[in-house]
Amino acid sequence: MKLLKYITLGFALTLSVFSAALYSSCTKETCNGVVCLNNGSCSGGSCTCKSGMGGGNCEIIYRKLYAATYGGNAHYDVSALDTGIVDTTFTASTEANNALMFAAGTDTANFNKMQLVWSRPYKSAISFEAILANNTSTGSTFSITPITVDTVVYSGSGNINGKTVSLNLTETHPKTRAIIISLLNFNKQ
Repeated sequence: MKLLKYITLGFALTLSVFSAALYSSCTKETCNGVVCLNNGSCSGGSCTCKSGMGGGNCEIIYRKLYAATYGGNAHYDVSALDTGIVDTTFTASTEANNALMFAAGTDTANFNKMQLVWSRPYKSAISFEAILANNTSTGSTFSITPITVDTVVYSGSGNINGKTVSLNLTETHPKTRAIIISLLNFNKQ
């Protein structure tokens, strides 16, 4: 009787080990062979991309699609600040030969950051940090991290698609005026 227990127990253990080995050999790792680029991660056989990335394997870095120089005209308009003081010496105008230069950058922690340089005739260029949002292969919106140049504060937002860019900037002068600068439909050069 004792021998029968040992034989039964041995058979059960052998069957358990064989079943476990058979089950594990049939279970497929869903991410086996899936390569997620640019710090993407695999879950359930599909890549989950970081913000600013796309494609089936996170191979698209959207900011690289938009990196270029775009040219066009800037339209300047003045508006009153909350103080109610308006500089009457300023009039609306249009300035030709402006350029917006977007650089893709190398930040791998935040794929939404781009460097933007606004180049204007006869004036110093201004460098901004542009933060992309709502990225797709056909375009993105972006905002400008506000900066102060001398005492003037620049802020704004726009959209870019790799062929054209539009940017609305606000140039705020302390206690006197805000100038609205429209850089609309600039074309890729």
